Parts: sequence; structure tokens; C-alpha cells
Amino acid sequence: MRRAARLSAMLAALLAWLPLSGCSDDPSSPPDGPAPPTGYQVRVWLGTPPTLFGCEARIVRLNPADSSAASAEITVNGTAIPLRPSSSGPDTACFALAAFAYVPQTGYVVAVALPDSSDTCRFTAVALPAATLDSPENGDEFTPGQPIELLWSYRGDPPDSVYLLAETDFSSTWVPLPGEDTTHAFPGTLTAGWEESDVYLTLGVGRILGSFSGALATADSYVGARVRGSQDECVLSAGEPLPPGVPLSEAIAAAPEGEARGHLFAHLVVLDGELTYTGGATIHDDTCIQGNGARIDLAGESIVVAPPAQGIHTRCDIDHCLLLNGGIGPTATYGGALEYKEASCGWVVNNTFYGNYPHGLYMNEMHTAGDALKVINNIFYGNGWGLVRNENQPDLYIRHNDSFRSMGGGNYGEHTGCTSCAPVAIFPDGAALHASNRIEDPGFVQNPSPPKLPGDFHLRSDSPCIGTGEDPLTGTAGGVDKGAFPYQGAATL
Repeated sequence: MRRAARLSAMLAALLAWLPLSGCSDDPSSPPDGPAPPTGYQVRVWLGTPPTLFGCEARIVRLNPADSSAASAEITVNGTAIPLRPSSSGPDTACFALAAFAYVPQTGYVVAVALPDSSDTCRFTAVALPAATLDSPENGDEFTPGQPIELLWSYRGDPPDSVYLLAETDFSSTWVPLPGEDTTHAFPGTLTAGWEESDVYLTLGVGRILGSFSGALATADSYVGARVRGSQDECVLSAGEPLPPGVPLSEAIAAAPEGEARGHLFAHLVVLDGELTYTGGATIHDDTCIQGNGARIDLAGESIVVAPPAQGIHTRCDIDHCLLLNGGIGPTATYGGALEYKEASCGWVVNNTFYGNYPHGLYMNEMHTAGDALKVINNIFYGNGWGLVRNENQPDLYIRHNDSFRSMGGGNYGEHTGCTSCAPVAIFPDGAALHASNRIEDPGFVQNPSPPKLPGDFHLRSDSPCIGTGEDPLTGTAGGVDKGAFPYQGAATL
């Protein structure tokens, strides 16, 4: 029953989307406004099983006094298709056509006749590719107030259009997109109202195949066909709402283009060091996050750098951020605060990672050409693992970091990229990790304590992280503090 209700809602949303917005179902108008239109709109939609068997036609009666909508005749390739009542109201009459086969590469002529007028639409049926939702996966959780980011793929060439439908027990949201799009985020302003709901996400493909300019109504009319290919659906459950703060993904999405360190970024994100940013983000476009000491409470999610397609190297630079409480978010594979997927790259400079599980920073097989990758001057404290890299890249530029007091894991590790395999510890001073990396107490002004009390992550005067970092532009060692918060000039013990 729930599935049938969802399909009914999806059909209603789909029919409403067809380009008929110039006509209203509501015949009323202000006393001094234009006279209400008369006549009909006709919308025809061809669908492939199992969602629809054949064709749906909706006849919108623009003049409530005219009840002749039921006498409409519709033929497909010369064969009359009987109408059966579907639903009706004071100003609409909706009828469904009996089922008939829809065959790709076949020509169709759909003719609609009303008592005083008629029009025809011709098209050739197309074979549409199957669409698959790659992320999130069925059964995942989402955080109310945090965007739900979708990533999908096609088996076959992209269609002309793709549609997304998000439904809960209380609402539905319909989004038509160009077929070349393979990612979309339902914004946090929308998901904030879904605290007590499961959300059904449906992805489908289709295209408008025919239209005409006719006299079926005094305003715009349409006779056409929208062909449905296969669809993919997943169900997400609501998780815990985000803590107070600015959603990080929204701050990234709102940031303009900009240049930093000689690179042009699609999003140059300048955070306010006095604010807390919340939740994770999935980054498909080149992005630079300048933290200025901002606190990013990931609330169990991750920042995931994920190139959108093969052959694209997405870059994410991030500096001077406090990243804490990371987990395994909906688009993460290995999780933690910051995860770089295959072929991604970026500079991770002067950040402090605390209380992230299972990793502070995870790096899969990265893009390393030129200056694409640097991991320097970071402090990892109290994470499951501090920093973990893929074992196939032992020569990554990882210098002058400090990892200490890892909880149940290791300070530095390497990993096979297997989701069920544990990292293997590696140590500075050997062939596996540059000797400039350290395992020593960073000397914070106030260490955080359970249950994740905030602490003060500035450096004490006796901290071994003062002046022992590296200039990220020149590679010169010394004279740079490590971590997101430099020494402030007064000892606090």
C-alpha cells in the first residue's frame, strides 16, 4: 500500500511538472483580474513497466461548467484507447488509458479529440539507459538539517533529462534535472523538516518527446509523451540532528570562485574563526577551505573528497581548522574527519584533528603530479588512528606532522584499501614515513578530556610543535608552528 501511494504521488508530481504552468486548475480570479480560461489541457505520459503499463492521460477542465471531458477520444497509432476514470475534482477530470505496449525505436502518433477541437503529437520511442543511485545506499541515515547528497550513474549514454523524487510521510519534493547531471543535494533547509521521517529517494530517467501549439485551451496546451526508463530507489532514516552551528556543506556551496597558492578553486571557502561549523560534506569540485581557527564539529560525518568521474582529479586544500567528532558519513568509505578518495588531491596544512573515528585523515591512492599533494604541520590527537595512507603510495609528501594518544589504533598507518582490513602501523625515521613526523605530546594549553570536552588547542610555551613546522610554499623547515592554533606568547600550564 505504501509503495502504491508513493507511485501515485510520483505520478501526480510528474504530470504537474510538464510545461503547462501557464494554465491554472483554479478557475477563480480576482474581481478585477482576467477572465478565467475555458477549454481543456491534455497531458499524455507514456511509461514503461513496472511503474505504468502503457499510458496515462490527464484532462484538465478549465471551465467547471463544462462537463464533457469524459467524452474525449484518444488514439495511439490509429487504435482507440479506452478511458477509465482515475480521479476528478471541481475543475479537473483525470482519466487513465488502458494498457498498451511501449516499444523503443517505434514511431507513435497520439491524437486527442474533444467535442470542438483536436490535436496530434508524433514521436519515435527511445530506449533509455538504466539509472543507479550510487550514494547514499539503501538503509543509510541522514542528519536533519544537513543536505542529502546524491551521486548516480547510467548504464548507457546519459538521457536528455533525469528526475529525483524525495518523499516522506508528510511531503514530497520533485526535482527535474538535465541528463548530464550525476549529482544533486537536497538542501539542509529541506531536510530540517524530516526529523521523524524515513525519506524515499527515487531516481528515474526520461525526456519530453512532443509538443504542439493548438486550441485545446485558451491558454497554453500540451500533448506529448514522457518516456520512463528504469528507476532506482533507496530509503534513508533520520539520524540525530546536527548540533548548533553553520552547516559546513552550505558554507562550501555558497562560497565563490577564488585563487589560493597559485590554484583556481570553484569554491574558496573563508571560515569565521569565531564560529562553529557542523556536519560533513562531499566535495566534487576544486575547493579551498581556509579555516582561520574555525571549529568544525562533524557530528559523526566526514569531509569526503570524491572526483565526480574517471579522469578528473578533484582538489581540496584545507588549512587552520579544528576537525573533531568525525565518523563515517553517508558518502564515506573509510571515514574519519577527512577522507580523500582515489585520484583526489590537495594540501592539508596546519589543522588539528581530535576525537575522530576510525581515522583523523585517510588517503586512498592520490593524484600526486606537481604540487598536487602536501600533508604538513598537522596535529592528530586522540583519534582512532591519526593519519592513514594507501600502502601503494609510500612516497607521499607527508612532513612535519605530530600524532599522539591515538585511541585503539595507531598514530600513523598504511592500508590496503580493503573495507574489512585494519591499517598497519608505520613509524617515523624508517623508510615508510619521513623522519620529520613526530609522535609526541603536542603540549596544548588544556587537553580535552572525556566526554570530548573542548579543551584549548593553543600551544603552551614548552610545546614541541612551536617553530618545528614547514613553510608550505617554500618547503623550508623551521619557524612555523604546527596545528590550527599557534603559540600565543604566554605560557599556560
